[in-house]
Amino acid sequence: MALTLDPKRCAVMAMDFQNEILGMTPQYREKHLLGTVKRVLDAARHAGAAVVYITVSFRDDYADAPAHSPLFQDEKARGVMKAGSPGAAICDELTPQVGDTVINKHCVDPFNGTHLANVLRARDVDTLVLMGVWTNYVVEATARTGADSSYRIIVVTDGCASNTEANHQFFINQTLPMLGTAATANEVIAALR
Repeated sequence: MALTLDPKRCAVMAMDFQNEILGMTPQYREKHLLGTVKRVLDAARHAGAAVVYITVSFRDDYADAPAHSPLFQDEKARGVMKAGSPGAAICDELTPQVGDTVINKHCVDPFNGTHLANVLRARDVDTLVLMGVWTNYVVEATARTGADSSYRIIVVTDGCASNTEANHQFFINQTLPMLGTAATANEVIAALR
């Protein structure tokens, strides 16, 4: 059955497409990930869907980073993902456009400690179309919380990448079927028309 979407009730989310995270994502170039994500974002804007960017960054002293998270304590030790730094910036290929929403988080899950739920509610969104790096971190966390919050979840399989292909595939094939639907960029673009 063909994917159907109501663009007026969709939020198309581009998550953690930041320079330092992409630098730790080995297969994003060979997958042509950024071009794929850009095509979906352009189609979403054209169709009138909400476009939401999620970023992660911290103060210079990392006082806003989760204190007991090995992931974020490692980032602190390496001095990466500082707010306002070139490494924490959204990559040039996916620069937000006028009308897009950008929400910064301080953990993996963009619903935790942000105004994301309010933004979605104000737009009367009922469907989340997810793309991001890493699949088994931000995409999975958003899919889990979104599904628990009664959103319809669509994950653009070729709009995501992870630190390993095995981690990406595990989420897509094992976890996602219990949370939502897998779709390709072409399927999503066709459904937004």
